[in-house]
Amino acid sequence: MYSIESAHQHAISGFRPDGTNRHQTPLMANPETLVLVMDHLVQIPFLTFQGQTSAFAHAQILSTVNFMEDSSSKSDDTPTSVYPAILSHPELERQIRELLSLDIQDLKFTEFLARIHVLIAVVFASVFSLQSSGNTLADFPLLDHAIKLLHRWEQHFKIHLPEHLSSDLSPWQAWVIAESCRRTFLALQWITGMVELCQSGYCSYQPFVESLPFDARTGLWEAETEAEWNSALEAHRRIELDPNSSTANKPAESSLVSWCEFIESAGPSPRPRFDGMLQRLLLVAYYGKETQLPVDLQASSHPKFRMPDNITPA
Repeated sequence: MYSIESAHQHAISGFRPDGTNRHQTPLMANPETLVLVMDHLVQIPFLTFQGQTSAFAHAQILSTVNFMEDSSSKSDDTPTSVYPAILSHPELERQIRELLSLDIQDLKFTEFLARIHVLIAVVFASVFSLQSSGNTLADFPLLDHAIKLLHRWEQHFKIHLPEHLSSDLSPWQAWVIAESCRRTFLALQWITGMVELCQSGYCSYQPFVESLPFDARTGLWEAETEAEWNSALEAHRRIELDPNSSTANKPAESSLVSWCEFIESAGPSPRPRFDGMLQRLLLVAYYGKETQLPVDLQASSHPKFRMPDNITPA
């Protein structure tokens, strides 16, 4: 029978003292999937620093933040032309120092929620900057401070998560706050994985992450106004009530679905009734190059997704 000590020795025998793999076994079975996922994730800092809705942060929440003053970051240029300004070390260092000096105890919860998404975007951008330049964490010591700050803010977020929302909020406002909280849990898992990938070259499995819920209904998260949100919500209600719909005589669709339930509900193709930036990111992460997304949406920089006309009852 093997002892724990012998099992440990066997486990570490394949690695050199510096942590590299003696046998050059690839730590990632499908690097093509990582490339596709990164193409989606790199949109997060770009959209966040623009104050626009990303897969995880909503523009209504971000509206309390004053973003960097460099006019190039607020132009109508393509994302690629703006990346150098966003990914530059001086700009990232400035934002990290600003976040480190922030007293979050003085912030309302929604104001803090906006700042934690700015911090998440800064860490994302810093990781992308290191990867594109070929540098390591040792070359960007402030990033380590940002990562530690994110750990502290994550605890603050979980402790101060509101149990109830003000009755003065409109349905859209309340939904945006609630959905932003749900997607913050998802964002924290994604950024944790990216940091681990940057530090170790691999990303370990996070137990129960697939049970985290979000609202997958097309058009709700990407709506820019309350009128657009109400229109998307009404479109889903009409489908449920349509006697010719496949959902007729079935219970009304749940407003929430877990990551796992979303993936298992259909194949790799986009789901017309459950489409959006986050949904496409999850499909690409799970199915990789098998994802049946249009070529121009494999790496989606589109800030909005609409309920397709062909599934909306007349």
